[in-house]
Amino acid sequence: MDNLEVKATETDFVTEDRVIQARGVWHRPNVTGEETNLEGICSVLDTLQKTGVNLVFLETFYHGMTVYRSSLIPYYTGFDKFDYSPYPDYLSAFVAEATKRGIEVHAWVEDFYIGVDENYFTKHLSQWLMLTKDGAIRQSEGQEYGGYLFLDPANPEVRQYLVNFYHELLTKFPDIAGLNLDYIRYPVSSRYDDTGYTEVAMNGFAEEKGFAFPENATREEKVAMVAERYNDWVNYRAGRVTAFVGQVYDMVRTQHAGVLLSTAVFPEQGKSFGDKKQDFNTWLARGYLDIITPMAYYDDIGSLKNALEGMLPGLSACYCYAGISPTYHNLSNERVLQQMQTTKDTGADGFVFFGSQSILNAPGYIELLEQQFQQETAPALLPHADAQKLIEATAANVEKLLTQAGEPAEKVQSLLQQLQALSADADDRDVQKMQQVQKQLRLLVRYNLGNFVTEDNLELAKEPLEQLLRYISVKADRLTNKTDPGEETPEPDVPATQPEQQPTEPQQTQPADPKPANLARTLGLGAAIAAVAAACAACIHAIRKGRKKK
Repeated sequence: MDNLEVKATETDFVTEDRVIQARGVWHRPNVTGEETNLEGICSVLDTLQKTGVNLVFLETFYHGMTVYRSSLIPYYTGFDKFDYSPYPDYLSAFVAEATKRGIEVHAWVEDFYIGVDENYFTKHLSQWLMLTKDGAIRQSEGQEYGGYLFLDPANPEVRQYLVNFYHELLTKFPDIAGLNLDYIRYPVSSRYDDTGYTEVAMNGFAEEKGFAFPENATREEKVAMVAERYNDWVNYRAGRVTAFVGQVYDMVRTQHAGVLLSTAVFPEQGKSFGDKKQDFNTWLARGYLDIITPMAYYDDIGSLKNALEGMLPGLSACYCYAGISPTYHNLSNERVLQQMQTTKDTGADGFVFFGSQSILNAPGYIELLEQQFQQETAPALLPHADAQKLIEATAANVEKLLTQAGEPAEKVQSLLQQLQALSADADDRDVQKMQQVQKQLRLLVRYNLGNFVTEDNLELAKEPLEQLLRYISVKADRLTNKTDPGEETPEPDVPATQPEQQPTEPQQTQPADPKPANLARTLGLGAAIAAVAAACAACIHAIRKGRKKK
């Protein structure tokens, strides 16, 4: 990892019982080596539970394999030797046991990245693989592992196959509450070290831009004609990724109502667009995302704070669960607590640790988090929980805070009556009811709270109610988006061609975790500079080449 200076912070950690907060972790199956049977899974979940975790992004599609017995994707190498009785496979056991413990599971899927070793796709569906400018399947990104392998986002069959797989996944496992899209991008590239030059992509690009390749043109000639239109080529590829996000969104919205769609993204839109063809501002604008998990993997508090403050103003209709990595970077206990507090201070709706192994393999961090949350009377609710539960939990918390502060009982009860009325009206499935609850809560918090709370305790009551307003507002706006969805990407997809051979388990070993050790980046440039970032990509490529990136 890059060595970053750890600066002094202005934020001291505040110990409190926060009743609504996402406390998540990205978890790779069997990362500790103990999840080879049901007892091991239960042990891991027990540890996560006592450290306050209420949300697990479970790695479910990675290295081109999955951790359940799918009809489309091979079972992960070696897992068929593990016994999870009475459950048939790892995912069945993990989801069922997590649900028993009140831990919500989202399927973390690495969409287009399929690992570094030979696998089912390289052997049986090689026509779907991403190609570099020189026609190689090995990308410049991930050279330390031999070069990453990617599927081609420009290929409609690839996109539809993955959508079919996610539909199967959500159908088989209705207790999975969400999809967390990772590697939802092209490999890191630049004008002079470019990628994506498959026949499907180049032909699609030519058709979209209205030019034709010469009859009997060689691959080299086609590449040259595409490359000379580089900025348009960047936009075209970003559009293919956006088309896929839209397809997943449509599938979830129409066939798995209630499942949440989230993405793990680099927080800086300009570089993400130019280098990775990842246009998450458009995804947000079209209402595709319920949750965004920016990978704000900074060591110093100032950079983390600036990053989140730069992103949050644009997330009025999307929850933000900030990805942080203080345990992965082996920071001090104090710095871990400070980063958790910073996510709250900046207005994020919670945090997600990358990754679980840095906690599960560190007794000191386990003890730290257990001590932090052991005083809570109940596990924290997730901000996307049922609206009635959110209102009731907030009401109970406000009652406790005001009573401890000496607020007159009749004042407390009058405020609780207002919240009880809102709870009775709330319905997560009814857009009109949620808009009305949002309106009434906004009036209460911003204009009428003084009628129910004495001036001395006004701010004490206002903070949790403002948080509640944020969560209710996201719900109301999300419902509006789903009844009036954003602009569709105007590109028809063809049905995926089913391979003749069913998935067989490839013989491959698990490479070292290709997640980033550090991302020293800055937020807030926006999509408006995307074209400039793309044009400048060649200039910064030499500086950035070789870094691990997600």
